[in-house]
Amino acid sequence: MEGQTRPTNKLRFIESKKKIRVESQIGHHQKLITAANRHNLTLVGVHTTVGYLETNNLLDFTSNQPQIVNQSLDTLVSLTFTPTLLSVARYGYSSVLLICGTSNFPKCPIIEVYDLDSRTTIGKLSLTDLNDDEILDYAWHPSYFDSIVALCTGRGHLLVLAISKEDKGISIVYRNGQYGALTCCWSMKGKNLAVGTQRGQMIRLEPVIGNNSFSFKEVNGSTIIFDNPKITPEHQLVRLRWVNQKYLIAAHSKLNNANGQDTVYSLLTVKPGKPYLYWTNVSFEGQATSNYVVHLANLSNSVICASSATGEAAVIGVLGANEVTTNELNDWGALIIEEEGARIELPLDANNRETHPCGLTMTTWPQDGRPILIFYTNDGLICPYAVMHSENILKFPEHINQPEQKFIFEVPKPAASSMFSSRPSAFGGKPSFYQAPTFGGTPSFFTSHSQQLQQPTQLQQPPQPQIIQAQQPTQLQQPAQQSQQTSQPQQIAQTQQITQPQQTPQPPQTPQTPQTPQTPQQTPQSQQTPQPPQTPQTPRLQQTP
Repeated sequence: MEGQTRPTNKLRFIESKKKIRVESQIGHHQKLITAANRHNLTLVGVHTTVGYLETNNLLDFTSNQPQIVNQSLDTLVSLTFTPTLLSVARYGYSSVLLICGTSNFPKCPIIEVYDLDSRTTIGKLSLTDLNDDEILDYAWHPSYFDSIVALCTGRGHLLVLAISKEDKGISIVYRNGQYGALTCCWSMKGKNLAVGTQRGQMIRLEPVIGNNSFSFKEVNGSTIIFDNPKITPEHQLVRLRWVNQKYLIAAHSKLNNANGQDTVYSLLTVKPGKPYLYWTNVSFEGQATSNYVVHLANLSNSVICASSATGEAAVIGVLGANEVTTNELNDWGALIIEEEGARIELPLDANNRETHPCGLTMTTWPQDGRPILIFYTNDGLICPYAVMHSENILKFPEHINQPEQKFIFEVPKPAASSMFSSRPSAFGGKPSFYQAPTFGGTPSFFTSHSQQLQQPTQLQQPPQPQIIQAQQPTQLQQPAQQSQQTSQPQQIAQTQQITQPQQTPQPPQTPQTPQTPQTPQQTPQSQQTPQPPQTPQTPRLQQTP
């Protein structure tokens, strides 16, 4: 059924008076910014480098006049390719940095994994068999932390990358192109992987993990077709995120649509026999200027929704008086912030044209843990926003408290020669960890807007994941048939393994100024992936009239 839309005066976003311009124009993007929270760094992909600056230097909520500061970032990693996706594991509290991009020749995805502690490369892969493809989405496993990450490509391949920080190596341990996967997300304990497909469907897979082996099996009846007149055959499921232990949020969009992207957001419950909610037009979208990307930021009982076709950010969250005490499906809605100037509207460019995000990341205010959203626009601006709520219910995401596991796999031996030259980081020297102040002591600026944010409480252990059954909300009967289990995954194709010998740490160096900007090359449009095998009868999510 269609979700509610309701104004609220409890939520507001405070724009930082200071913005950093790191380049003039960005030609191609996916997710070019990430936060290394344990190191107090904001990392940005600029041309063929990953640059950094201290996060604290970004935040200025007290000045009277806004200012834009032109600044060249210090170089953390020099690359041989243009990055399109950056992510630090464990919501930014790991030292493992994932860098994805596309090589010029051959035209294929490249993966580099970097260790922020030792300032060394853990491993590199050139996926030469995925010609004219690119990596669109990622999902870190919540219990294997920074040793397993799932990846989706533009042509529908689902990959699983294994990382060994200790042995300095990475490897693709699973690959499957039959699902047409564009996006994925793990459940809160990593028991299931939800996959969004080119056909607009959602599939839930259960991992089978052993020593030096990784595979998936499809959960019976888990393929969901969204029975919604607003979701047409032209819609693809472009983004999936697990909101909490109970709900998923899905974003369907028409790619390359001349009349706009027409994005539909849906909130799904994992319990069988329950309806789902959907929203359209949560923000005004035009046609995306390049590859369309949806950015979702999870803040406990609210989700920030942004895309590369709009300069606005929408909020889907829990409504009204039930914001604290309940978390039922009907309590969710699209929130309209009433206070003028309290919404997220990215700055216009020099020609008064709307800008859009080329990345969205989250960090916390060091003094009290308040969530901070950091946007990176196609105009080259880094724009931070503090998230305020009168009841302080918004929290930075947390992993379920459970023992850490390490995936054991055979690390490929280094090649005799490598197309990548060994380069010391410009960071240099021994790591000096940033120690954030303890929680408490809210700055005077924040005190005038809301009470001090309480320290996030530990999430409870969720029950065993249940199969999502899509049914009419008024009829709780089970479907006549369930999806049959799909065929076994295809054999893992060979990839070109490129590892790098460990270097002796270099003495401290003066951070280098990035090279003269070059215009990034546009990634070719993805081609149609062969459709996955048809299953007999698939449950449909029914929306209430």
